[in-house]
Amino acid sequence: MRESLPIDPPASAFDVPSWIAGIGRVSIDLVEYVTESERGGRRTVTYDCNGTEAKVRLAPVVGAAAWELVAECKGAVDRVLLPGATKFIWRRTRTHG
Repeated sequence: MRESLPIDPPASAFDVPSWIAGIGRVSIDLVEYVTESERGGRRTVTYDCNGTEAKVRLAPVVGAAAWELVAECKGAVDRVLLPGATKFIWRRTRTHG
């Protein structure tokens, strides 16, 4: 008898600029990556959201294979928990037509 290990599903992706656009209630085209910093395993990413600064903080969840993201944009705050294998999209790819 042959035993096989379960296959892990592929990691899903989380589009951070789209999330910010939803929080700020603006078009995705009005969300621009500005800068990022990392300290002590925590990342802070800053965006320009139609002239307003938006910040996203990413940190591991202690005791779980998960990430916590907290976003602040135009006075609104949102928080999500995502699996540790999540791939994050921090910048939008621009295409020229």
